[in-house]
Amino acid sequence: MVSTDEGQIYTIDWTLRISPENMANNVKKVYSEKYYRPILSFEFSPFFPDFFLTLHDFHFCLWNINKNRPIFISPNLKSSCYTFARFSPSRPAVIFFARNNGVIDIWDFLDESHKPSINESFFKEVITYLEIVRFYPQVDEE
Repeated sequence: MVSTDEGQIYTIDWTLRISPENMANNVKKVYSEKYYRPILSFEFSPFFPDFFLTLHDFHFCLWNINKNRPIFISPNLKSSCYTFARFSPSRPAVIFFARNNGVIDIWDFLDESHKPSINESFFKEVITYLEIVRFYPQVDEE
């Protein structure tokens, strides 16, 4: 899948043998042209292969690859913007979002879907990247 600055998403099947005659048939526009916001981050769910996330400056969308519209569009932020997003590696309904004001939003869709479950302010600077590391407690070997 490929995303553009205009918010369009395309699929490309790299398994097909490409020739100049069938090049255009291999690239398919998947999602609506009525969506104009640039895509800042794009990630597939590690738990559900048909679901992916697109992050835009003031909101995010959850998609199903079998639909041509988002299945969820978040409310717009008012005083800051998103910079990065990442699915939780251990909980299917949790997504982490970084903002340009140092806040990390944690959305848990099993808890609520109209706002983040947790807002944490760690820094006063822009957070440009998140890597969520799964913690494995040490087991004492006897």
